[in-house]
Amino acid sequence: MKTKLYVLPGSHPCEAVIGAAKFKGIEFQRVDIPPAQHKIQLRLMGFGGDTVPAAKLGDEKIMGSRKIMRAFESFKPEPTLFPKDPDARAAVEEAERWGDGEFQDVGRRLLWGHFKRDSSSLMSFSEGANLPLPDWIARLASRPVVRISAIYNKATDANIQNDLRTLPVLLDKIDKLVDEGVIGNESPNVADFQILSSLALWMTLEDVRPAVEARKSGQLALKLFPNYPGHVPGGILPAEWLAPLRESATAA
Repeated sequence: MKTKLYVLPGSHPCEAVIGAAKFKGIEFQRVDIPPAQHKIQLRLMGFGGDTVPAAKLGDEKIMGSRKIMRAFESFKPEPTLFPKDPDARAAVEEAERWGDGEFQDVGRRLLWGHFKRDSSSLMSFSEGANLPLPDWIARLASRPVVRISAIYNKATDANIQNDLRTLPVLLDKIDKLVDEGVIGNESPNVADFQILSSLALWMTLEDVRPAVEARKSGQLALKLFPNYPGHVPGGILPAEWLAPLRESATAA
């Protein structure tokens, strides 16, 4: 079946779907869409919404990482993205829903909060992408894109500080999922791709990376997403905001 994936470079749910497709051995054409432009382009293409990832499997148009991964499963059942045991599957799907909910927004806020202060590393997230714009135009457009995206994702100072305080608690929850065998098994499932892609994004932020990398879940994210694009240098956010992360990394 002819498969196209419409993605935003550096997006964690997009990387989750790309990773799942590769794991299942599904051949696909990757179509990169610039930030902000996807809000218009996908609607014009008849997807009925404006979020990525989106996919065309044959003539079927699908939007959202959870729906796309289930379509992959129907199209190519093996290797499976779900445990065979009903109870284990229920636990995985619960973790997947959590990973696709408000948890996912943390990475978006942190990323755009950094770019709001310094957007010089924005283009690093397009590494390996094939954007339909010359680099010089993309760089010229980056300032309004960052401003709009920061507002849209509610990347306020207060929200970012709250996210940084909450990160150790979230990492504790994810490590517990590893200990319980919900994620981190020999064969990755939908919750692995959904949750660990967020951690891989967090680790593109140099100031955040040590607190995540020190965790077992952080190591799993590096294993599942070894080539996650993008790098944001340290020292962009105020040092006092990062105190909870330093304490978390030391404790781990």
